[in-house]
Amino acid sequence: MPAAIVVAVLSQVINMVFPFPPKYIEAMSRLFTMDASVLKVFIVMSVLPGFCEEYMFRGFIMRFFEKYGSRMAVIISALLFAAFHLDPFRFLPVFLLGLLLGYLTIRSGSIVNSMLSHTINNGVALLIVTYSEANWLKPFVSGADVIRFWVVLPAIVILALALYLFHKVTQERSL
Repeated sequence: MPAAIVVAVLSQVINMVFPFPPKYIEAMSRLFTMDASVLKVFIVMSVLPGFCEEYMFRGFIMRFFEKYGSRMAVIISALLFAAFHLDPFRFLPVFLLGLLLGYLTIRSGSIVNSMLSHTINNGVALLIVTYSEANWLKPFVSGADVIRFWVVLPAIVILALALYLFHKVTQERSL
């Protein structure tokens, strides 16, 4: 979850420098407002991509490029992951997320960690878009789906602590 907040705020900073076209914003908001129950949208927008994309990028593609070393495999799979999303406005945040997911996979030796993390990331985005007008979310979100910048500092601290603990409890593998 903290990585989701960090990449979302990074997208907001990119939007400040290179404003997203109105048609882009409209198309993105339509993705999250399907005419279906929240559970069905969660499955389609969070669970399925979390499993399918991870199987493809951290399973197949990253393993294919491991002959060039684990680090290069993580970088290549993250680049392809970002390109796959066909979104030049979110290329950098998605690439960074791909690096993190690749690290989780290589470090733990299991794709399950990246699948769960990817699902949580997409689920947090869905939660923010779906409930941005809810009173309980107002302290963290302003407007339709803009995360308040103060939220990024605790997110970075939590992410750093989580990565430290993850690194400590997982077995050393060649990175």
